Amino acid sequence: MKVLIPLLSKKENSEEFLEQATDKANEIVLLLPVDTLARATSGFTMAEVGLGENLMQEIQAFVGKKRKKCETVVQWGDTAKNIDHVARLKGIDLIVLVKQENEFFRQLVESLRKSKEYALKIIEIREKGPTKNN
Repeated sequence: MKVLIPLLSKKENSEEFLEQATDKANEIVLLLPVDTLARATSGFTMAEVGLGENLMQEIQAFVGKKRKKCETVVQWGDTAKNIDHVARLKGIDLIVLVKQENEFFRQLVESLRKSKEYALKIIEIREKGPTKNN
């Protein structure tokens, strides 16, 4: 199964999320959507690209330990359109998102659910991403 994980909540490096998101996957595509409209509620702004790349590296390390193929994509522009386009282009079976409580996320989910080309899974996490001060 080919899974797309768009980095939107900045919590996608949570072990709880990654275990569930990658469980049945043999291939994972990480998408860093850089929203040129600078939405502060979801995704990354142009000023946060470095933070997003660090998040992708953390997730790649986790996926690598599971011996699964992992590809990274950075796309500039509208988040919803980029997720849909990458999913179609890469032949994605499942898009997995960290649940968020904001209007942008609700609109994004509504938009993505319209497609019949891929499934959508939303995971609610209870913990934050790994800390470096363990």
